[in-house]
Amino acid sequence: MTATKKTLSDTLLKNLKYSPNAKPIADSNGLFILAQKKAKVWIYSYISPKTGKRSTKK
Repeated sequence: MTATKKTLSDTLLKNLKYSPNAKPIADSNGLFILAQKKAKVWIYSYISPKTGKRSTKK
């Protein structure tokens, strides 16, 4: 997942345009926003402390 790094501000989120080929915009510590089709989706990517594996939640 390639993401653009920006600070996710209220203004940025309100002005985010939907696009079928949108790339996720990363904030920090694994938090992303994706404006694809007709919805804005939050994605959180983290490493599990128990297993040490990367996991992603939408």
